[in-house]
Amino acid sequence: MDIETEDENYREAPSYADEVKIMSDCGVMPQIYSMYNKPLTKIEFAKAMVRAMEVQLYIDKETSRYTDITAGTFSNGCANYVVEAGWITPNSDTVFGANDVMTYGEVQDIIVSMCLEAEGAADQDFYKSNIMLNKNVSDTITYEELASILLQAATSTKEGRYIFQNIPCGIIFEGSISTRLEYNTWMAALNGKLKTYDNSGELDEIIVNDEEWELYDADLFEIEDDEIKLVVNNYDQVISGYYSTYDIVKDGKTYKADFTINDGASETNSKTVSLKLSAEGYTKYSIGGGAYKAITSSPVSYNLDSKHGEQSISVTFANDDLSKTKTVTRTIKLNNLHKVIYKADGKEFATVEVGCGLTIPVLDKTPLKEGYAFDGWENLPEIMPDNDITVNAKFIVEPPVAAGTFSAKHKAKWSLSKDGTLYISGTGSASVNGNEMNACFDLDYLFDSEKREMVKKVVVGEGITELGDYVLYELYNAEEITLPSTLTKIGEGFMKGSSVKNVIIPANVISFNFNWSFEKCPADLEIYFMYKDINLITEAHDLNLPRNLNLRGYSGSEVETYAAENNCTFNAIDPDFAINNGTESTTDKNVKISLNDYAKNDFKQYKINDGEYTNIDANDIDFVLDNADGEKAISITFKNDNFEMAKVHKIIFNNKHKITYLSGDTIIDEATVGCGAKIKATDKIASKEGYTFLKWDVPEIMPDSDVVANAIFVKNADSEQLDT
Repeated sequence: MDIETEDENYREAPSYADEVKIMSDCGVMPQIYSMYNKPLTKIEFAKAMVRAMEVQLYIDKETSRYTDITAGTFSNGCANYVVEAGWITPNSDTVFGANDVMTYGEVQDIIVSMCLEAEGAADQDFYKSNIMLNKNVSDTITYEELASILLQAATSTKEGRYIFQNIPCGIIFEGSISTRLEYNTWMAALNGKLKTYDNSGELDEIIVNDEEWELYDADLFEIEDDEIKLVVNNYDQVISGYYSTYDIVKDGKTYKADFTINDGASETNSKTVSLKLSAEGYTKYSIGGGAYKAITSSPVSYNLDSKHGEQSISVTFANDDLSKTKTVTRTIKLNNLHKVIYKADGKEFATVEVGCGLTIPVLDKTPLKEGYAFDGWENLPEIMPDNDITVNAKFIVEPPVAAGTFSAKHKAKWSLSKDGTLYISGTGSASVNGNEMNACFDLDYLFDSEKREMVKKVVVGEGITELGDYVLYELYNAEEITLPSTLTKIGEGFMKGSSVKNVIIPANVISFNFNWSFEKCPADLEIYFMYKDINLITEAHDLNLPRNLNLRGYSGSEVETYAAENNCTFNAIDPDFAINNGTESTTDKNVKISLNDYAKNDFKQYKINDGEYTNIDANDIDFVLDNADGEKAISITFKNDNFEMAKVHKIIFNNKHKITYLSGDTIIDEATVGCGAKIKATDKIASKEGYTFLKWDVPEIMPDSDVVANAIFVKNADSEQLDT
């Protein structure tokens, strides 16, 4: 088929231009082709299949099953449909895998199974041989290759039937107003006659309006111009199918209309978008049902609704007297996220990002305050506005169930609230006299079994510098613990028998006693030690030391040693970096350095080699290698308030240039040498009548550019030649 693709909206010369053109005319795929050579994702496949089957009106957009797709959108409805149809298997019950790339084999299997079902056939080999691409089943498939697969399925089925309601069509006959395919025969209405073209290449002509066929214009049905219906008089219903047109001809004029949003972009961060109108025959346009305006220039500016997520824009095109109209709808996703900053007692407690117009989710944690109960967030709206907001925690006075002090010589105290939070506050050491186990049972929250079982959380406040031996011993139901930055020492028996699953030992803790600590805790407990040079005390009998723990700390620390000696799992939390995402070599002296999350979250500054310290932020670091060819070592030292830690990585810089050895205009030899390397001239010599070759004019060290080395000659004493 000779399908034209000269419209300015089309990408130049796609690999599957005909197939893409036909699928876009069907409304199966968009007319903007910037994405057609990109890998096909699961959600784009789902959209194409819903359009191909013409079930847009029947998909379930509202039911929210997957966290990676916004509920209420066309994408969500398509995902639900293809999963229910059994064509796509989601990654999990809550994740569809919208951006996962599909393989050719997956797409072929789905389409072939649909053909088998549609035709009631079992000959899978026939369909696989007729619906195929020249590539391996494990290869990724592109968007334009999907167009080829869909066209093959619609036109090459075994019994000559099509499986899609949205029939392929296009400019099959110049000037046609309607084309369709049925029973392997293309049909087109042209100049008052119906022409058919079957696979044998024979062209037949049937007179329209005779006793068998009758062609009705779309205007009689009050439907879009590209939905011309062909009716058979002998039947009491319209022939099944959806007859699209590319060219609409009326009163000698051709009508075409379309538009793009931001040149076909799928999403935008700005509420103001650009609509590029493309119209022939139509002279006016209306956006979203507004007043008609003359098509005088394109693009035109349009402001989206502020709501985050996928939005639809409808443009209606019309001729001068409004007797001919066409409405085109396109979608784009608006990324419009804002922050909800939660504060408790003037300090930031949490920050989350929520899309404008969406319901603000319930925060998964609540702030704590000794002697008070949390009573919600003040002035927190239900729906996210189009700006950042700050909300403050509300507290009501709630006397503790019990309260007391530790040693009389210290200023630390404790209290137990109704919600099961054990607060340790004040200043100095929270310990009992002698730090003995029996003495600790003078603490009411340990001695009284009812109070001990009440403890669900432990909050140690700022100002506490030490937790003595056994003060947090066998709190069986305690699931959380928060430790302050002022803490420097933790005694033995720490959190023994508790139900905690995550404990962070702050960076100011320089001494930790492992004896009896973390015994009989959950197997999946993870313990982070944030100080590299922490001193781990293990003086007691080996039987008192916990084993099989999941420890996280710094390489070379006592934590790593303890893990190796006591059958524990150790995972490093070192700050680190990668050069060009870990590639081994580069030909560009400008490289990108990416810091890992430990560097970004736990350290404040870095310096490269012997440079100055710079504050760490979320951005990659631009670094320029020196010109010399070969392996480069980059050292980065990370610094926080407590210590410094250095890491070194290497990358090979391929920076070689060419030396051309010339004698006059003759190339004698060529060589490739790395920048900065010492040059050893070629052994080849040049010749010149009446002269003796002396040497090659080359630099000692290879520069950062190509070099032309000229031959140097000495005139022979007996030569009569003039040295010109």
